[in-house]
Amino acid sequence: LGKILFVTDKQVLTDLLWTLSYVTDGDDEMMNETLQHVAVKQVVNLAKSGENELLVPAVRVMGNICTGMEKEVDPIITYGGLIVLKKIVETSNYYPLVKEACWVISN
Repeated sequence: LGKILFVTDKQVLTDLLWTLSYVTDGDDEMMNETLQHVAVKQVVNLAKSGENELLVPAVRVMGNICTGMEKEVDPIITYGGLIVLKKIVETSNYYPLVKEACWVISN
């Protein structure tokens, strides 16, 4: 999974991010196994792209990761996830995305 996050086809990336959002919405064991194979840095970078079709599912993946333990949350912070979320809250006109960003920040 981690390697495929580097493809350039936006539709493939969007589908992959939505898949990751569903997989990381499970129990801690499933999330830990998934995170071992997923490049969290790339998920944050895809959110930084600002492209709506990638932004929404990338923020959801970050949110699911942030519901986990501190060691799982740290990479989101380290790779600039909070900066992305702050920008969304301050500039986005898309309420569901702002709501999602606020949820991630609250975790």
